[in-house]
Amino acid sequence: MSNIIDEINYNTQAISPIISAPHFHSGYEFLYITDGLAEVEINNVPHTVKAPAVILLNPFEWHRTLKADTQYRRYTLVLNTAQFEQSIHTHLVTMVKCRPAGFSHVIPLDPQIQKVAEAIFNTLIAEEQHEYPYREQLIVNEICNLLILLYRCTENRQGTFDERMLQIQRYIDANYRSIENVQSLAEHFYLSREHFARAFKKFSGYSPVEYLLHTRLYHAQLLLLNTEESIADICEETGFRDLNNFIRQFKRKYGDPPLTFRKKNHSLHSL
Repeated sequence: MSNIIDEINYNTQAISPIISAPHFHSGYEFLYITDGLAEVEINNVPHTVKAPAVILLNPFEWHRTLKADTQYRRYTLVLNTAQFEQSIHTHLVTMVKCRPAGFSHVIPLDPQIQKVAEAIFNTLIAEEQHEYPYREQLIVNEICNLLILLYRCTENRQGTFDERMLQIQRYIDANYRSIENVQSLAEHFYLSREHFARAFKKFSGYSPVEYLLHTRLYHAQLLLLNTEESIADICEETGFRDLNNFIRQFKRKYGDPPLTFRKKNHSLHSL
């Protein structure tokens, strides 16, 4: 695999009407539905998706396919979180990462864009299968082309790009373990808590408290699934100050306490 692509494939087989249990990927996922009709649940909200369309998913979002007709076919592309955010223009990254007002997970494609999108996905698959010169650069370029196409399809639904809020979002991503609370975060950037809360929500679609909590729980998921660390150690490592609060918040979001989640889902994230 290239540095930026964690997974890419094209499913050409008819699949069962009942597809999958809720699961997540540790990277950004693009599901490109080329044929058929499917019902996809994202964070417990059902979405009816008719081909051709692209579904955008960020690493916070659990999802599953509830049902699909016999014509259902799709590409799956999962991008490494760190490499994606480092390699792609920040405005394009926020299109996939943030959830401002008006955001939709499902982007319908017109026939002209559909042909270009299919060519991009087929190029990515071909590049993943061979060690061509400048492979990584071409892959990044093709991903940028795909994002630009999707941006043009959704330009009137994009939130306001705010460089300051992007800076704060990146700060939370890097320092979620040590941030004490939203007040200290606002003070660090010389903002009033009220202004910070409004501006961050408008930019990202999450309140600062929600985004910090999602970030901590996301990393807790990865540690539960990929390490044998104790629940207490994971609690401390992800910035929770109280074990009972960590267990309560984790169960509220994912339906199971951390230890049960680990036992039930040890390999689920790789589906």
